[in-house]
Amino acid sequence: MFHLVVYKKASGEIRRVITRTKQTDLRLTDLGLSPVLYDTLRVVSSLGSINPTEWMVEKGTLIKIKEQAPLVLNPTDNALEGKKTKLVFIGDKLTDNTGFGTQYSILAEGLRRRGYEIQQVGYPEINKLLDMSFDYVLALSDFNSVKTLLDLNLKNVLYWFALESANWPEDWNATLKTVPHIVPLLPFGQSALSAKGLSTHEAIPHGVPLDTLRPIPLRQRAVLRREQKVDSNFVVSYLGTNVQRKCIDALIESYAKFVKKYDDAGRSLLLLKTKLKGHYDIPALIKKAADTHGVPALDRMIRVIDRELDRVQLNDFINISDLGFNATSGEGFCVPIIEYLACGIPFLMGNHTSAPDLLSQFPLVDIESTYADDRFRWSRYKINTNHAADCLGEYLNRWKQNQAYSKQTLRDYASRFSAQRMVDAWDVLIQDLEQERLDKQYLNKASTIIELSEKVDENARFFEIGQERLKSIDTPENDTPGVPGVKWVAVT
Repeated sequence: MFHLVVYKKASGEIRRVITRTKQTDLRLTDLGLSPVLYDTLRVVSSLGSINPTEWMVEKGTLIKIKEQAPLVLNPTDNALEGKKTKLVFIGDKLTDNTGFGTQYSILAEGLRRRGYEIQQVGYPEINKLLDMSFDYVLALSDFNSVKTLLDLNLKNVLYWFALESANWPEDWNATLKTVPHIVPLLPFGQSALSAKGLSTHEAIPHGVPLDTLRPIPLRQRAVLRREQKVDSNFVVSYLGTNVQRKCIDALIESYAKFVKKYDDAGRSLLLLKTKLKGHYDIPALIKKAADTHGVPALDRMIRVIDRELDRVQLNDFINISDLGFNATSGEGFCVPIIEYLACGIPFLMGNHTSAPDLLSQFPLVDIESTYADDRFRWSRYKINTNHAADCLGEYLNRWKQNQAYSKQTLRDYASRFSAQRMVDAWDVLIQDLEQERLDKQYLNKASTIIELSEKVDENARFFEIGQERLKSIDTPENDTPGVPGVKWVAVT
């Protein structure tokens, strides 16, 4: 099917008559159109590319004036070359050291190297967007924070939606349906959104820098473990914030049950890289678990590391561990999973949200129950601490028998979630969106994508318009409808 676009010029105004045909060789008069009335002709194929030709009116007839470059379905393939796409990241300084903040930093750095212009606007200043010039707004946060942005009804929001549960409040959906572009982090999120009738792009996972997170040589690891006085211990570690949804209480409860049931020799340690000040009073949790389960030594078997770690120190912290453990109530992604796997260390987490996508080759902790989150109104998950203790016991037994997972196998798996791949995926998506936008602008301008009825009277109507217009134009008497028109050929 070919689209024929005929531009008609009268009184300085460009008008157009559009029809369509399956023919590749015909005359304007075959369509009931007078060549006298039209000074420009273009032909666009919906099947491929052709060479359109421009014409002009000379002495009442159409004369070919120049050949044009091939016009294709994606006519702006090179239009993005040299263009700097402007992105605005929405976030606050308070989140800079969280998982959201680190992902923003990695993505911003990677896209800047590719020529993007990036700036950040905090949530309290979102109204500034109404007066700013940008191509896209990228939002990565919980829904309650992002809703302020979405309420502005911007047409170019990219919402990197980190789902912490498949069950969010129904009243969110009306707003989510107005979001131009929702990008989930994993197939879990994409399925959950689709199940509620929300359209999404393909999932783009978070990414970790594999150049700074990697296994260290065995000798160096042994030295580090001696320095940290953990060289003869089975080390379980937690890396995360001290907030309610991370369920540090369930983590300590699981560990206490594990020690009571499987570690009577006291050969394990739990390292918590988190803040002492937060939602949980960690010393109080340790005392309560020790008293409840009869493990008086628990307070010396749990250490809290309450300080910031740079990338090298973080890599060392993970590498002295034998197992990462997270008892969280829901995760959109859980960056520490990939950080541990990148270092060749296995990870234990509840069987919910992102875990099945990321940890399908590992044991997962059963879910005991769900509960409502009063603050964010997600449905959240509570792990079965008895099963978690049993899983920890299985890992302890493997450690005793020196049956470790292959570090290279774990790192190879983690490489699918590298920072480089994350930046690549966002670059491709944004370039595709830019290309699509430019194509639409081109097609709207060229009027090439227009569907008309194939009714017989359409051509008749065009012919009547042509006859009437002919009377008002000063042309030679012999230039009347029916005079042989100019022949054109579409070359596919």
